Amino acid sequence: MFHLARVAENALFWQSEIWCACYISPHFDRAALEKVGGWDPYNVTEDADLGLRFAAAGYRVGHISPPTFEEAPIGLRQWIGQRSRWVKGFIQTAGVFFRASPASRIRVMGLKNYISAVLLLSGSVLSAVFHGPFALWLVAQAMLPGLTPPSEAIILCLTGFSVHILSVVMSGALASAGAIRALITAPFYWPLQTIAAGKAIYELIVRPFYWDKTQHGVSVKSLSRKQLRTAKV
Repeated sequence: MFHLARVAENALFWQSEIWCACYISPHFDRAALEKVGGWDPYNVTEDADLGLRFAAAGYRVGHISPPTFEEAPIGLRQWIGQRSRWVKGFIQTAGVFFRASPASRIRVMGLKNYISAVLLLSGSVLSAVFHGPFALWLVAQAMLPGLTPPSEAIILCLTGFSVHILSVVMSGALASAGAIRALITAPFYWPLQTIAAGKAIYELIVRPFYWDKTQHGVSVKSLSRKQLRTAKV
């Protein structure tokens, strides 16, 4: 997961200065952090919020050379919990970010960074909301008598999966164990993001600042001693 995230972040607008990730372990210079106002304790994807504020202040954020041994969720409940927190946090971040007019944001951030921010925030939320309904509609079109999936929808699905394959190849993740299985099965659990989005919207109303903590360290026993030493460096 994190291999692909890194490829996607770097590809978006050819390393624009905007950084809105919430799936890694960020490290910031304290002086810069204090200059942009510090952490927002009420945003559950505080690093996404910080990425936008850093860009607005003229900072550039990059990636530390991979690999990362940050652990992706293993179980379904953990996966939905993490994704729901991300979606909720992106909605919170968007609510703050879009308070300012586009003209004022572009003047400070630049057009390229502003478009990157809009795509990241809106795309992350809307794709999660519509993944499930779109998948159900496509399956119904394929299975119910007298219905045929529109060619545009088929092309869209094939394009999305092709981009997914390309990201895996570019990231070098194919060399990891279980990569082929993960590559093939990924589209089957993507629609579950809609469940996470529903949970996020519900929580945004009833408990907006609740942090659905992801359990880490589950797979640490499967790492070799060399990998563990590398992860601690």
